[in-house]
Amino acid sequence: MTPSFFVLRTVYSAQKRGVILHAVLQAIMKESYMDAFPGMVWKNLDVPNIFYHVEGRRFSDVLEKNEVFTVCYFFCGIDEETVLKFTEALKNRMAAPENQRYYRLEEVSEPCLKTLDDLRREYAFIPENGELTLDLMMPLPFKPCEKTGRVFTKEMFVKSLVNRMKRLFGEEILTEIDTDAFELSADLKRETLCTHRVDDHFGQRIRGGIGRIVLKGDFSSFRDMLILACELHLGSELTTSQGYFLAEAGAENEEEQSEPYKKPLYITAMNSFLGVSGGTIEVYSDHELKNSYPMNRIGEVIVLEKAIFSTEFLAKCAARKIPVSISLGKSAEYGTFTRPEKRRYEVMKSHILRFSSLSEAEIVKISRDIAETKTRAFANIFRRRWGKGTAKILKKLDAAADLFAKAETIDEVRGYEGISSRLIYEKIQDFILNEDFRFKRRGRYEKDFMNAALNFAYSKLYQKIVLTLNAIGLDPYLGFLHSSNDRYESLACDIEELFRAVVFNAVINMVNLQQLRASDFVVTEKLIVIKQGGIRKILEVLEKEFLKVDPKSGKTLEEELYNQCVILQNWALGKCELTWYRWE
Repeated sequence: MTPSFFVLRTVYSAQKRGVILHAVLQAIMKESYMDAFPGMVWKNLDVPNIFYHVEGRRFSDVLEKNEVFTVCYFFCGIDEETVLKFTEALKNRMAAPENQRYYRLEEVSEPCLKTLDDLRREYAFIPENGELTLDLMMPLPFKPCEKTGRVFTKEMFVKSLVNRMKRLFGEEILTEIDTDAFELSADLKRETLCTHRVDDHFGQRIRGGIGRIVLKGDFSSFRDMLILACELHLGSELTTSQGYFLAEAGAENEEEQSEPYKKPLYITAMNSFLGVSGGTIEVYSDHELKNSYPMNRIGEVIVLEKAIFSTEFLAKCAARKIPVSISLGKSAEYGTFTRPEKRRYEVMKSHILRFSSLSEAEIVKISRDIAETKTRAFANIFRRRWGKGTAKILKKLDAAADLFAKAETIDEVRGYEGISSRLIYEKIQDFILNEDFRFKRRGRYEKDFMNAALNFAYSKLYQKIVLTLNAIGLDPYLGFLHSSNDRYESLACDIEELFRAVVFNAVINMVNLQQLRASDFVVTEKLIVIKQGGIRKILEVLEKEFLKVDPKSGKTLEEELYNQCVILQNWALGKCELTWYRWE
């Protein structure tokens, strides 16, 4: 049986300045459950497996008045009907003015069922072996070791993890942990959390360890339990979010640290507002908080559409070493704001040196790989949309793809790439069901809605790649298939070829499903302009496409695009061979 649980994400705003009052949040959770189920007794170990944490916040964080923060509620071994009743009771309770003295409920999302498989994808950065740091955001209660005083030992960690999983899921989740396969070191300080304050008097106090637990070695025997604990905490105590931590993978040396757990934050919604609250980046749209992201999980912020943010936002990102790459509307207008770190310049220097050291034969080989990958990706579109003549065109495309191996110069590669492109575009129009969008031989200024839609979609793909390359310190002008001597970001064009087929496929689907119509365009004497409504439609479809998870790799297309850029970065640094993403 695969462990699963429900998560309810909520957004609150602080009505007063002060530290987070966990006794108040605990009371809100407790009273809401008792409202949903009158007569319920909530005491000690008889309470249901319901608990919470304040996402990305330490126990000592201070909230400013009107500052928003995210609270996640977790329900283990509890059915959906109970979760929904709790959700309604929470809304009703927090709607009453007398319950808004400290916090006001601003937003409640739909409850979401999460499984262990979901978490394996989300926490893919947690290795089976190596080094992992657990940064405790909330105190972890533990009894001091009799022999060593207050030292937190490996045995205590295992007990804390096992007891937690046993309480939440029973015996079926437990596995035998090989304690000889890993080592543990902990730098924990005994801290006291004052859960609330009334009339200058502190109320309940929670004592526990705050700091970092570092694991080194082989974690494969308990990796699944570790992944569950990333969401569901350590220790058997459920109250006041005790044992809540954030996991970080990598080496101790910050200058050399590889941080695969950090991901880029792409801002694709138009007119977003970006702010920082405590340790999280908050994204607003239409004056509503859409999402918040812990800053220690963000590698880069990449803004692809018009957005509003302050210099304070940039300063806080810089303090966390998070580059902010910004598109100013046109593909050629962009920039990156970041701290002038030595490592960033070293990456760019290494990239230039590695590229300059390539022989003409090596550049030709890399170009062949890019062109062949693009051709075979479009062939996959034909396989998905099998019809009359498909076998014939696939045979021609296979023959065209095989030609790349014979190319000995860049010009030959580009020539063969032109042959495959003509074959693709001659056949692909058969898949376009709307006559208004079919490719035709037209005069220069005659309407071509399909071409206009594709050009816009490709420009968005191109912007995403350029900003990602720029954010991670690579020179986007050092292309292989596209000449590095030309005055455009040729490397971005190379990467774009790998993802053209999936964007093309998404636009064709839009047209065939009549999500995009001729009425979404304005035709002038010399231009075809996509209306604002049509632009929004294309952006929404592209965003959904890039967030789809590949069942084979477990990654989204957005993650694959970012990973391709990181592979180039590691290649420039001499850490890996150069490989290319293949859309299957």
